[in-house]
Amino acid sequence: MSTRRRGEDLENALFKAAWQELSESGYSGITFEAVASRAQTSRAVLYRRWADKGELVRDTIAHHFKLFAHNVPDTGTFRGDLIALLEQSNATREHMLTGIRVHLSGYYEATGQSPAELRKHVLGDGPDVLEVVYQRAIERGEVDPEKATRMVRKAPFAVLRSEIMSTRDRVPQNTLEEIVDTLVLPLVTPAHSTV
Repeated sequence: MSTRRRGEDLENALFKAAWQELSESGYSGITFEAVASRAQTSRAVLYRRWADKGELVRDTIAHHFKLFAHNVPDTGTFRGDLIALLEQSNATREHMLTGIRVHLSGYYEATGQSPAELRKHVLGDGPDVLEVVYQRAIERGEVDPEKATRMVRKAPFAVLRSEIMSTRDRVPQNTLEEIVDTLVLPLVTPAHSTV
């Protein structure tokens, strides 16, 4: 039976239902019928907002990630800021897993959208949190900008994703610190630094 909701209440119910379906069934299994049933509304309500499930999934991911947007940490040190960013990602591991599940279930192939396009839609045009952390560290002299290549910047989060996928659980704090201390700091610390 449909529940009469409008505006933000209805939209939140639709996004919540779509996220739950996506988490349980992946991209290939999500349907407008299942989302409508879970949200206690009709398929017509969904079709008035989205032309197909690709649009629904894209907007659902964007909505959900905004709920768990990372703040720019400011601990006073590059090491502390980077560990704080890893902690934020670690805390939202289920959302990362769902995002990966979307990828593995054919979202990009079905929609023709690239991972970069989805990322831009999800994150918008705001400042890149990691870029802010690196820029501050460069200004403080903690990071050599020549050494902080794009791949080096991505590395700790790739390792974190790998740990999450292998354990499907929260990564221990000492592992987050090890990622920063053994993988990142030796690569980006200026030669003259004693840090």
